Amino acid sequence: MPRSQRRTLLLGRAVALSVTVSTAVPARAVAVAQPNMLRVVIASGPHAGTYEPPSAGVICRYSDMEQHFSAAYENFDRIGATALSEAEIDVSNPDDSGPRRGFVRVAFGDAARRPTIYEVSVPKSQAAGLTMTRAGTTGSLAFSGRTSTGIALTLSARCQAIATG
Repeated sequence: MPRSQRRTLLLGRAVALSVTVSTAVPARAVAVAQPNMLRVVIASGPHAGTYEPPSAGVICRYSDMEQHFSAAYENFDRIGATALSEAEIDVSNPDDSGPRRGFVRVAFGDAARRPTIYEVSVPKSQAAGLTMTRAGTTGSLAFSGRTSTGIALTLSARCQAIATG
């Protein structure tokens, strides 16, 4: 049902402009899709902590031609050595049944200044820590494991808008 608001704007000393604004209230609320989300948890080491990059920078992508489903974040600004600059979780066999294979990568600091990088390649034979679900334009990815140096990583992504191609 429309409702009106009356506003008076003062223009100069003695002049006033009166405006009536009509707003319509929708009959039902429209659902707004949640943004993509990526969470990185590092359990030990110099970068131990939980990191959630801004959702506007998280991109989820599915490619049937390249056989990949991934969620990624990259900060293109110059940043300090302790700031999250990159995070990615990638499944390289999204359409296969059985264990998943892929990789995860997390980086801290400016790429031009020797960043700290944590990478784990997940072969199909050791894919217990890599999971994926996908239904249409939504999905999720998760990884829990250790780097070759023993740093424990957990990455999880919720994809509400998946780019395809």
